[in-house]
Amino acid sequence: MQKIISLKLAPFLQRPFAHRGLHQNNNIVPENTLAASRRALENGYGIELDIQRTKDNVIVVFHDDDLKRLMGINRRVSDLNYCELKDYRTHTKARRATNASQR
Repeated sequence: MQKIISLKLAPFLQRPFAHRGLHQNNNIVPENTLAASRRALENGYGIELDIQRTKDNVIVVFHDDDLKRLMGINRRVSDLNYCELKDYRTHTKARRATNASQR
């Protein structure tokens, strides 16, 4: 049985994996984004990502159970419907863009 498990895992052990994509902590390439996934693939990494389910049962790629760490919003992904979550993301991007232009 151990040998069967090892054979099934072998393809995953042959190269490094980027946890939540190959992101940068400075928000230039945020974690669990298409940009982080693309960057990982371009650099020869596999991708590990996390999924959550929204209140209306839409699957989204998001590491944390809540939005606190990445967006500063004290809400759980599972308590929001997809449209609400997209709106938060849009507002956060707009806030980042505003902050960057003020530097």
